[in-house]
Amino acid sequence: MRIISAMAIAAATICGAQEKVLSGIVRNPDGQPRSGVTIRLASSGAVATTGADGAWSLRDDGLGIATGRTAPSVGTSRLIVENGRLKLSFQGRDAVGRAATAGRALGTMAVLGASRRAASVDTLLYAFGDKVFLRDTVSASRSGFVRTFDTTWNASVIYGWLKDARDGQEYRTVKIGAQVWMAQNLNYKVDSSWWYANSADSGLKLGRLYTWASALGLNDSCITKVCKEQVPARIQGVCPVGWHVPGDAEWGILDTAAGAGYRSGKKLKSVTGWMAGGNGTDEYGFRVLAAGERLEDGTINGARMNGNFWSTSELDYRYALGRYLNYNSTYASPYHTFKFFGYSLRCLKDD
Repeated sequence: MRIISAMAIAAATICGAQEKVLSGIVRNPDGQPRSGVTIRLASSGAVATTGADGAWSLRDDGLGIATGRTAPSVGTSRLIVENGRLKLSFQGRDAVGRAATAGRALGTMAVLGASRRAASVDTLLYAFGDKVFLRDTVSASRSGFVRTFDTTWNASVIYGWLKDARDGQEYRTVKIGAQVWMAQNLNYKVDSSWWYANSADSGLKLGRLYTWASALGLNDSCITKVCKEQVPARIQGVCPVGWHVPGDAEWGILDTAAGAGYRSGKKLKSVTGWMAGGNGTDEYGFRVLAAGERLEDGTINGARMNGNFWSTSELDYRYALGRYLNYNSTYASPYHTFKFFGYSLRCLKDD
């Protein structure tokens, strides 16, 4: 089931402290409101449930993302996001004394029941009944956005977000190792890009399929000639500002972070949506869906069987290098293919 939730953040001043009011409307894909969805703010425990009109509203009590109220610092203890999961760090070590890997700090929050200090980022938990389907970041400056989620999301991962200023679309993001990736396929419309079955609904879930040239923002002639001189070490292509099309070496870094070898592909594939026996474990929230590929004659091949992604690496006038994941394989394999094929695109955040 996929749910769309429009959400807004407003500020209110109560007793001299600024609080944040979070509100939205949760709808099904057909536009009908969805009742019974629970939304909880992780830091304070504030909770709201959608009614018959799909609307929800909750007020942060000043302990989470609200500004204007502080509590004593707890020193170098902190919560960090590492590979999409919350971890507690005490002076550079985890709870059992091991050296903690550097992660993205959420700001100083509750430690062993201590008072919280205002944090710039918090976590919203979405649930149906007693099952959490999504953990998502929220901040004081974030407002007026549309949320989309379904049962293919990893409910144990805390996702970041990216808003594409060109068309207003939002994408979830995830940090894996030292890299920050889009956790969804790009859905930005350009020439020589297509939706599966020409369906906008499939585009929201699977993104678009791009030729190698269109993914890199090059002239269509580059699908039949060598264009290496037009491809710098880092190229934005059709990715949003601040993001770029990954090179083969950068895909290799992801593969290593996921454990490399014959099981990295299984760890990167989504837990549902693949042909029987082909689902992954999605241990890092990368969530590869089997969007297939578009052939030169316009047919879509391999839906529910293959997930295919472009890299910037060109081999010759016919071929470029991508990444290939298959339902009956646990690898995430480098794969050379015709540049006129339509592949998915995952963007990588600039350093």
